[in-house]
Amino acid sequence: MRGYKKRQLFCIFGAAVCVALLPIASHALTITHSGDMTVTALVPTPPPSTAPTIDSPVDNESFTVKNILISGSCVTNLVVRIFDNSQFVGSSVCASDGTYQLSADLSEGANELTAKQYDALNQPSPPSAPITVFFAPPASVPSFPPSGQVNVGQPQIATFELKIDYDYLLQSVFVGEPYYLPVHFIGGTPPYAVNIDWGDGQNGLFSRPNTDQFTTQHTYARAGAYTVKIKVSDSKGQQAYIQFVLIVNGAPALGVVQTPFGDIRTIISVPALILTIIILLLLGFIIGFLIARRSSDDDDDKKKRRRQLALFPRTEEITHQPEAPILPAPAPVPMPAPQPPKHKKKHRKKHRHHR
Repeated sequence: MRGYKKRQLFCIFGAAVCVALLPIASHALTITHSGDMTVTALVPTPPPSTAPTIDSPVDNESFTVKNILISGSCVTNLVVRIFDNSQFVGSSVCASDGTYQLSADLSEGANELTAKQYDALNQPSPPSAPITVFFAPPASVPSFPPSGQVNVGQPQIATFELKIDYDYLLQSVFVGEPYYLPVHFIGGTPPYAVNIDWGDGQNGLFSRPNTDQFTTQHTYARAGAYTVKIKVSDSKGQQAYIQFVLIVNGAPALGVVQTPFGDIRTIISVPALILTIIILLLLGFIIGFLIARRSSDDDDDKKKRRRQLALFPRTEEITHQPEAPILPAPAPVPMPAPQPPKHKKKHRKKHRHHR
């Protein structure tokens, strides 16, 4: 019974080891696509050493509109991010001619703008030279109630500037895989209208009664770098805008499995992945069974040896004593020749006398 349990434990251990190797095998099969090119690995490289520039607007320029166009020079295919007072306000991919442009919202007052460009490993370049621009919205003319009407006792509600709060990080998704986008904004006057331009010709429209964060999703059919644009409008006509870059990888991950090691993305289908797991389990059981059988045979040999020692203790002692030296055999002793018995001669003499 103990041997049977031991074999069970070895089988389970072998199966667990084979299954534990699954993430490594799946990672070896993982591929990442960028456009039409297949990338098998990301080789660590130094971060970009050249800072982008902000050519427009110019330093100390003033605006009466909230949303402005920002442009400058950069390194082709890198992602340029714009920061306003150290807060992310938008990103764009550097075009083939080495330039970028994007729209971004300003805050009331002074806005210190800087730009950085990031590579595929999300490594930043040095920041650009900062510029300061100013935003002063047109003065609003207060409205008075008609003559003879006085709004007494009505609470006055302060209206804060409408802004989209988005903590941007360069993200990627596979073709045919849903991309989940959290949307959060603050300020303004409810209700709100949210318009999301996914960059592939499709839009999402949402009506929100408050500023609570919500999450939406979208699926891309083709690979590429897409500029996602979010625009929020409130009931008073205020608007907030932000745009960012999303990378869509060229090949879909046919097998996506959640494990304690993270999501496993493989180029094999889910049924094939399940079949691989079953084969690994069977292989683990076979290996564990063979190891347990070998160990059980060794245990049986030891038990048999102990029983022999218990039944024949002297035999074991004799076998362990040194062998005696072999002595030469003694020489053979010659045997005397046989003699006839004497009583026969006496009998013959007596017979003759009787005659």
